Amino acid sequence: MTEALRARDEEAARRAMEEHIVGTILVIRDESVVSEV
Repeated sequence: MTEALRARDEEAARRAMEEHIVGTILVIRDESVVSEV
């Protein structure tokens, strides 16, 4: 039971980190586009 919860938490943390990275990349890309204009 605990192992299943731990695996779920790790998956949630991994997904959150990926979303954070993607969000950061999108923000950087948006800022670079704005600076080029």
